[in-house]
Amino acid sequence: MPSCLRLVVFCSIFLLLACGGGGSSSDGDNTNASSIFGSSGRSASTGIRLLNGAIDASPIDLRSSLKTDSLQTARFGLATNFVGVSGDLQLISVAPSKHLTPTLFAQDLTLNKNERHTILLYGDNDSFGLSTMLLPDSRPTELGSNEAAIRIIHAVTHAAALDASTLTDNLVSAVPFGRASAYTIVASGSHSLTIKRSVDGRVIFSGTIELSGKRSYSFFICGELNYFVKTNLLED
Repeated sequence: MPSCLRLVVFCSIFLLLACGGGGSSSDGDNTNASSIFGSSGRSASTGIRLLNGAIDASPIDLRSSLKTDSLQTARFGLATNFVGVSGDLQLISVAPSKHLTPTLFAQDLTLNKNERHTILLYGDNDSFGLSTMLLPDSRPTELGSNEAAIRIIHAVTHAAALDASTLTDNLVSAVPFGRASAYTIVASGSHSLTIKRSVDGRVIFSGTIELSGKRSYSFFICGELNYFVKTNLLED
């Protein structure tokens, strides 16, 4: 990213965090946060969630052909809920906020009861370009009172793949850029989470997360390595 653009983006992110934006962040080098915050809270049981993982992208809107107004606006790195949509066939699209073009995502969808999807925007406006991916949210159907499920959503540029582990478990390996891992079932409670770049083992994030029993989570990590990395623990 050009240095002048870096300054503009950094100032924008700083103002966003100063005004109460959730999540934790770092410069992308060996983060040691004490906790993760910014949980997405309650969501619709059948619906779609929009995540903006592109560090220099403007806010983006989620739209349905069955609705006049946008369903949701997503800003870089911030938590969002699943918004309810009907089970009828509809065109789901994503575009910059308050605009209908350029279209970043468009697909006809029919959602069954309790079916949910995440649309992820990732990349940047410079080296990688902006891309989107429709991620199925197939949560484990049965979790014990002392069990939780977690997956990784990867949107960090300059990291082709990520590995994630706790002190006791290797959670996932080689999660590709712009994708999500499968859910891994772990014990509920406090966990020390470490996320590394697969190719060289470089630590991108290290911190503590709290997982409640019978709940599923997505750990959303996005931004640009060597510049600014932001994380959010999303309750699915």
